[in-house]
Amino acid sequence: MTAEARRGGAARRLSIAFVLPYGEPNEGFFPDALLEHLCALASDRGHDARIVRVYYDGRDARRDADVRARLGRWLEERHADLVVVERLFDPVPIEEHVRREKHRRSVLMSWGDGDVMDGVDLVVGRTPGLIRSGATRRSPSAGELANAFVDLVDALSRGEDASGVAGVARIVAGVIRGGAAARSAPLARPFRAAIDHEVISPGTPPKLTRKYLFGNAGCPFALDPADNAHYAGVAIPGGAQISRLGCAFCHA
Repeated sequence: MTAEARRGGAARRLSIAFVLPYGEPNEGFFPDALLEHLCALASDRGHDARIVRVYYDGRDARRDADVRARLGRWLEERHADLVVVERLFDPVPIEEHVRREKHRRSVLMSWGDGDVMDGVDLVVGRTPGLIRSGATRRSPSAGELANAFVDLVDALSRGEDASGVAGVARIVAGVIRGGAAARSAPLARPFRAAIDHEVISPGTPPKLTRKYLFGNAGCPFALDPADNAHYAGVAIPGGAQISRLGCAFCHA
């Protein structure tokens, strides 16, 4: 157990599985930097944190059933106490894994939107926070998500009730039961991310050739703000000399 983990009050070393699923055997445009960062934070606190990239075939039911079974075995071999996802196409292996042991939990890291999904019983990021004007903020920051996740891991390692952690909500019978609002927090510096991933794939996995942090490689809703009615009348410093596409200009 590291000195940092002891300062955090961790009483038990957890096995934490970060699952990155893909609905077909390619990368798509999903960014995975958040879970990679959380994996590094969990490792820093002395926990056994692993990432697995899971590629489904998407067209062949038998191959997808094999991928599902392999993911189930991967989780069980690691005796994962906590399974962490940011998206989920196939809840079955996670549901079955968590159901086998009473103490096991699964958590969805959410950017403040999205539907409640099967396969997870906790959500980080769906408990509204407030902006300085007092209005409810829809989307949490990456720092708030990371801060709430670390608090959640510390609580679980001490055997405490996760519902008492700020920024963490429970899913009960398909309904989100929010707890205390997340606490404002910046991202840890220097920024670190776990880059050693294990892979489950129906064939040869795709080669990783691009890396995005908290954006993506081609959001279907991306619009140049100069042509976006949401930004009508707004002067954009730098004009054509800056990159105007990407999440920096996402009005969501």
